[in-house]
Amino acid sequence: NPTEYKTDNSGWFELSLTRGKSFVIGASFPDHTICHIGQSLDDAVHETSCGDRRQNVTLTGVQDGNYVFFADTTKANVDLGMYQGECEGVYSGATFKITPINGCHAPIEVASADIGGW
Repeated sequence: NPTEYKTDNSGWFELSLTRGKSFVIGASFPDHTICHIGQSLDDAVHETSCGDRRQNVTLTGVQDGNYVFFADTTKANVDLGMYQGECEGVYSGATFKITPINGCHAPIEVASADIGGW
């Protein structure tokens, strides 16, 4: 059976591995789409889909400084809204700044004009 490790609240964990050995590392979380994305944080922050990427990676001949990054590309709805005091009144020209709580992606700004239904 594989050894299981859990991440901290920000999604990070460190693992000591024997130099020169090979290891298979995988990531999973119930009801999420997670895949190996690369060897740097920059590899991970630009992906929005796992496509045909695998859920695990084989590290061959481990050396110092090996990093493994996985991406959670699970689609989710985000509810945004502002209350103006009455249902008939809607803010116009509003901009929302969306920042991922795990810190893996840069914040983006979305204009109310770009949000469907307004």
